[in-house]
Amino acid sequence: MLKLVNVGKIYSQEGNVSVGIRKVNLEFNIGEFVAITGESGSGKTTLLNVLSGIDTYEEGEMYVNGEETSYYNTEDLEEYRNKYVGFIFQNYNIVDSYTVKQNVEAALILNGYKKDYVKSKAKELIEKVGLTHKMNTKSSKLSGGEKQRVVIARALAKDPLIIAADEPTGNLDSKSGEDIINLLHEISKDKLVLIVTHNYEEVEGYATRLIRVYDGEIKEDRQLTKYENKDKEALEIFEKDDLNKKEKKSLLAFNLRDLFASPKKFIFNLIVYFIMSLIVLLSVGFYRNMTRSQSMGLVQNVFENNDALRLIVNKKDKSAFTDAELNDIKNNSNVDFIVEKDVITDLNIDIKTSGASFDQTPVTTYILNADVIKEGSLKCGRKPSNDDEVVISLNKSELSMLDFYSYDDLLNKKMYVFRNYHGMEMKGEYTICGVISLDNLPSGIKSYVYLNSGEYEKARVSYYLNSYIEEFSIKGKSADDQEAIYYLAGGVNNIFKLEIDNTIEKGKYKIALNGAFAAIDPNTTTKFYANDNTYGVILDKELTFLEVISTSTEDGLVHIYLNSEDYNEINKAFNTSYQISVYTTSISKNGGIFNNLQKELSSKGYRVISASAQTEPGLGDNVLALVYLILILNFLVGTFFIVFATLVHSAKSKSDDIEILRTIGATKQNIRNMLITEYMTIGVIAYIMSMVALFIARIFASGEFRLAIEYLELIDYIIVFVLVMLMSFLLSLMFVRSIFKKSVRKGLSDSRRS
Repeated sequence: MLKLVNVGKIYSQEGNVSVGIRKVNLEFNIGEFVAITGESGSGKTTLLNVLSGIDTYEEGEMYVNGEETSYYNTEDLEEYRNKYVGFIFQNYNIVDSYTVKQNVEAALILNGYKKDYVKSKAKELIEKVGLTHKMNTKSSKLSGGEKQRVVIARALAKDPLIIAADEPTGNLDSKSGEDIINLLHEISKDKLVLIVTHNYEEVEGYATRLIRVYDGEIKEDRQLTKYENKDKEALEIFEKDDLNKKEKKSLLAFNLRDLFASPKKFIFNLIVYFIMSLIVLLSVGFYRNMTRSQSMGLVQNVFENNDALRLIVNKKDKSAFTDAELNDIKNNSNVDFIVEKDVITDLNIDIKTSGASFDQTPVTTYILNADVIKEGSLKCGRKPSNDDEVVISLNKSELSMLDFYSYDDLLNKKMYVFRNYHGMEMKGEYTICGVISLDNLPSGIKSYVYLNSGEYEKARVSYYLNSYIEEFSIKGKSADDQEAIYYLAGGVNNIFKLEIDNTIEKGKYKIALNGAFAAIDPNTTTKFYANDNTYGVILDKELTFLEVISTSTEDGLVHIYLNSEDYNEINKAFNTSYQISVYTTSISKNGGIFNNLQKELSSKGYRVISASAQTEPGLGDNVLALVYLILILNFLVGTFFIVFATLVHSAKSKSDDIEILRTIGATKQNIRNMLITEYMTIGVIAYIMSMVALFIARIFASGEFRLAIEYLELIDYIIVFVLVMLMSFLLSLMFVRSIFKKSVRKGLSDSRRS
C-alpha cells in the first residue's frame, strides 16, 4: 500500500534549517495497526504527515500502490488525502461551529456522496461511535472524549484505506483514551491504521507493529503480532465504482450552512458590509447633490422662481400644448402636478401677518392653486374653501419672521399682501386656514401662498391681461378740445378687469374708468393687442367703444364690460398653455424627468429647463465639481481599504476551520466556492439592508441628508452593488490564494498560533 525509499524531510524557517526525517525506508500494508513512538521532536509526527499527504518531502520517493508521488503538487496531494486518508488529531481539529452531525456530513458532502447516502451514512457512523444522543449538539459543547469520537466518525465517513492518528488520546483521560484505542483497533481489520503516540503502553495490547523514531531516523521497526495482509482485496473493493459516490453537484447548500454556522462572524461581516454600502451610496448621493446644478447644461437665467422641484416645459415650435400632450406629461410617474399657463408662477408677493411687527422684513412667497395640495401634506388646518382663505407653506425661519413659533398659531390669522407690483387682481387681506411645513424637505424648495381656485384664476387672468396687452387706445378730446389718443397701459395704476354684460352687442364694449377723461368719442375703434416675446402675437382684436359708464370705481380698477363671446375670445388668448411648469415628486426626480423629457419626448418637440439650474456651468463650477469628485473618490478608496482589511482579519479567523476542511476532503475549488458564496451572500443581504435603511431614512430625514438619498439614481445602486460583489469575489480569491500557498500542516500550525 505505502512504501518509503530513502525519504527525507527538511524544514527551513528564517534562515534556520532543521531535519524532520532522513533516509526513511518503510513499507505498510492494509490490516496493520502501526504504533509510531519517539520523544518530542524526534520526527514521528513529521513521518505521519508525509505518509498522510499533509506535508511534502524533499528526498527519496514515496510510493502509493506502486505509484511515485515525488511529483505531486498541491492538487495531487489533495486528491491523495481525499481518496485514501482519514485524520484523527490530538487537538481534535473539529469545526466547533458545526453540530456532531454536520461535522460528519461535511466529510461525506465534500467527497461527492449523494444527499440520501450522506444522511443515512452520517447517522450510522455517529451510532457506531456512541454519540446518537449528541447528534445535533454543537461540537463546542462536547467533552474531549466525545470530540475525538466525532473525529473518528468523520475520518471513517469517506471510507478511507488509511487512518492517520496523531496523539489521539493526548488530551483525554485514561478511560476515554482506552475507548478511543479500542475503536481504532476495531476499524484496523480492513484499514491501515497509523497512530503516533508518546505512550506506547496504551496501544501495546493492540498494535501489530512498533516503529520508534529518534532524531529523524528509524531506530526500531518491530513486528509485534501477525496480521492478515488485505492490500489486494481491499484495493479491489476500493477501486470499484461506488454508486453513491462522486456525484457532480453543487455544494451551495453546504456553503450556505457554513455561512450561518458561526452567527457572530456572520453578523460582524454583515455589519461591515452594511456600513460600507451605506457610506458608498451616501457619498454618491452627496456628490450628485453638490453637482446637480452643473450637470443640467441649461440656458440663460430667466425664471425668478427657481424652486428645486420645478421644471419649465415648452415646445420648440412655440405652439400651444394640446390636452393629450398635457395628459401625457401629467401621467409621468415622477410628476407631482403641473401648472398650465405658468407665467404667474414666477411672480412673487411679499406677505405679513397680524402677528408681525411693522418694521420686520416680510416673507417673499410665490402663488399656486390650492387644488395641487395633496392629502396629508398639511402640517395643520385645511384647504381653502373661500376666496378670502389661503394655505401658506414656509419653514421655521420664515415662521419666526412672522413673529410666530408654532405653525398651529398661524391658523385663522390674517395675512396681508404687503407688496404686489405685478398688476394682479388680489385682495389685500386673507385668512390663513392651513399651513404646510418645509422643515423636513431639502433646501431649494420655495414658499407659496395657495389661493382658492377662483381667487387664483382671477389673479392669473388679470396678470396676463395687464402684462400682455401692449395697446389699448381710446380716441377722445383733451382739456383744450384737441383730439387725442389715450393709451391705458396695464400695471399698478391701471389694472384691467373684464366683465361680462350680454346686453352689449358683440364687437362693442363699455368702460368704467379710474379717473376722469374728457369727451371720449363713442363708436371709436379700440385695439386689443397682446404680444409675447417668446410665443409671438397671442391677441389682436378690435372692439368698438360705446360709452364710459363711470369715471370712478370703488376697487380702483378699470372695468371693461363686453359680450360673453368677446369675453371668451379674449380670455382664451390668456388661457392657452404655451408654457407649463412641472413640479416633480422629489428633487432627485428632477434630473430624471429632465432626461426623460429630453430623450423620450424630444421627438415631439419638447424643451425642458430646470428652474434651479438655468445657467451654464462656468470654469469655477467645473473645477469645484472635479475637486468634489477627487475628494469623494479618495474617501471611497480609503473606505474600501479599511473594509477590505477588516474582512481579511475576519476571514483569517476561519483559517482553522478551512484547514480542517482541507484534511477531510475540501479541494481548493471547494474552499473558493465556499468563500465566494459566503461573502457574496453577506454582500447581497447587507446591500438590501442598506437600501431598506435609506428608504426608511428618507421618510424621517430632512435637509441635505434627505436630498443625498433622493438624488441617488438606479445606475448608482447598480454600480455600488457590482462593486460590493467584486470586492467579495476578490477577497475570496485572495484568501484562498494565501491559504493554499502553504501546506495543510503549516496551515493548521499557523491557525493554532493565531
